[in-house]
Amino acid sequence: MTGDMVRAAIGLPDKMTREGDTETWGYAIMEGGYEPREKYVYFVFFKNGRVVRTTGDINQLKTLSWYK
Repeated sequence: MTGDMVRAAIGLPDKMTREGDTETWGYAIMEGGYEPREKYVYFVFFKNGRVVRTTGDINQLKTLSWYK
């Protein structure tokens, strides 16, 4: 899977980091009430432009979590 495929499936990442030929995309939700904050819940790891692994819970990206 490529970066274009990931973007088409779950959208643009909230944070991207790159180190050498390894790139990490982080996806966050907003959590909290009065002062919401970002909580990173899903990560996609690339090597040479291809997905090598993912971590986290992608299902949390599908729901609003203002009051967790």
